[in-house]
Amino acid sequence: CNALKFGGKEIYSSDASFLDADDISDYALSAAGYLQSEGIMKGDNGYFSPKSNTTRAEAATLLCRILNLEV
Repeated sequence: CNALKFGGKEIYSSDASFLDADDISDYALSAAGYLQSEGIMKGDNGYFSPKSNTTRAEAATLLCRILNLEV
């Protein structure tokens, strides 16, 4: 979200509705909710899996979605 703010995108607070949202750290919960509401992060079958490692494919998908946002 900080990169999006730097690029001029207005960021709003949003609650994540992932099935494992209780496992997301408090400091990251609103950012995860925002990214979910914007369709940037979709999760895997409704799960965010905050303790899992991110694959290269997931990171590439995230970057592509961010770069395709209209700022």
